[in-house]
Amino acid sequence: MTGWLDAVGGYRSRDEVDGHGFDFRPRWWQTRVPEPSWAAFLDDLREAERGRGYRHITRADMVAVATGPLPVPAVLVAAYAWGTGDGAFLAPRRARVFRDTPPGDLTHRLTGVRDLLATSDAAAAYASLLPGGANRIKHLGPSFFTKLLYALDPSRRALILDRFVAIALRDITGWPLSSTGPWTVDEYTRWLDWAHARAAKDGVHPDAVEMALFSYGKTL
Repeated sequence: MTGWLDAVGGYRSRDEVDGHGFDFRPRWWQTRVPEPSWAAFLDDLREAERGRGYRHITRADMVAVATGPLPVPAVLVAAYAWGTGDGAFLAPRRARVFRDTPPGDLTHRLTGVRDLLATSDAAAAYASLLPGGANRIKHLGPSFFTKLLYALDPSRRALILDRFVAIALRDITGWPLSSTGPWTVDEYTRWLDWAHARAAKDGVHPDAVEMALFSYGKTL
């Protein structure tokens, strides 16, 4: 292992990556989405050990929502619930993404993202969500829309890029990445190429590389 990987105790197993999750209360999101069907599934998630109305959402849960019969905005709800975890104070601000775009428009743009992932690639879907892109959604930045891409991509090429991953990449590779984004399509593609190559070299799944970088970035 290299120094950064040693610092986080190596890669996590497939089960550990899939089980990477956080506790939250469903009502934080259910009361802030315009369509009840988008967030009803949150009540069906496993009860958190802490009880008191908390549920537990994992990476595997996000992917299950994306590959199941639920409306595509439910995937964005899952991404926000997972990415926000138990930070209840963050939910009102982050939920603006559901408030400030009409439900029909939001569904149309998210469907466009899903279609691009199916017919083109992760880079095209990423580009469509950037400012000026065909599927741009107000308040939705790359730290969260790459979670959406990760869940929706049937090829499993898309990966999450957030500030902790960016900080880790900058430290490991020397790339001049912003810690907050938005990152260019070329920067996102370069990250995917690097992660997939590293995963192939080390005999792990690419999201195990991403999770290890996330953990390392939090130490910097």
